[in-house]
Amino acid sequence: PGFTDITGHTLEDINRISNGKYTGIIVEEDQQRFVDAIHKLMDTETEVAVDYRILKPEDKVIWVSDNMNIIKDSRGNRHIFAVVLDITDEKEKASKDALTRLLNKGAFHTLSKEYMDLHPESYIGLFMIDLNNFKSVNDIYGHQIGDVILKKVADYLTSVFSNYNTLIGRVGGDEFMVLVKGIREEKMVDLKSNLVSNFHITLEEIADFPVITGSVGYTYCSCKTDFDTIYQNADELMYKEKRMMRSFRDGKR
Repeated sequence: PGFTDITGHTLEDINRISNGKYTGIIVEEDQQRFVDAIHKLMDTETEVAVDYRILKPEDKVIWVSDNMNIIKDSRGNRHIFAVVLDITDEKEKASKDALTRLLNKGAFHTLSKEYMDLHPESYIGLFMIDLNNFKSVNDIYGHQIGDVILKKVADYLTSVFSNYNTLIGRVGGDEFMVLVKGIREEKMVDLKSNLVSNFHITLEEIADFPVITGSVGYTYCSCKTDFDTIYQNADELMYKEKRMMRSFRDGKR
């Protein structure tokens, strides 16, 4: 397939959208990676390969692999020769958790750090969610039923955060994380309250199946903050809440 077949853009489109700059159709977070690849190509005159995302018409995003080389004409002028391939399917499979179709841990961390690096003046909210008593579900009902619950949790999180610009990932067996982009701090308390108060996952098909809830920790910070630090903070706050819930439950017995 040709360039237009893959990207959905003609050269005339690029001229109209971004004054002839190819970076105008590249997703903002990936533009610097593409520019760095061009600089390396011009400096070394050896083949360079780079993967990035293109924004197609109607806001559809695809991943492409771009293999570039320098070709000189009879006058010694340099020209860039590029082979662009659509690798969306491969990228999707590599970045998604096979069970829930959420981001896997590696992709969640990479995309979170990438967003924060590119938006240093913005703020994010980071939620860590851990299921309560999930081990007993696997022990009593088996891993197949446990997998059903995990998929229900993924659907629930996707629904709760549907009105926000987010990254949602499964980062452990029964651990999930949500990064909310550009959120205001006052919204975080309400968002957590909504998340926790409606967190009741069950299977009506099985009599006396326990209600699965989640312990939630969150932190709010500038994108200038180190991601690993805020990850640790959210994780510690989540386990603090889990301990409090366990103490409360044990005290009622």
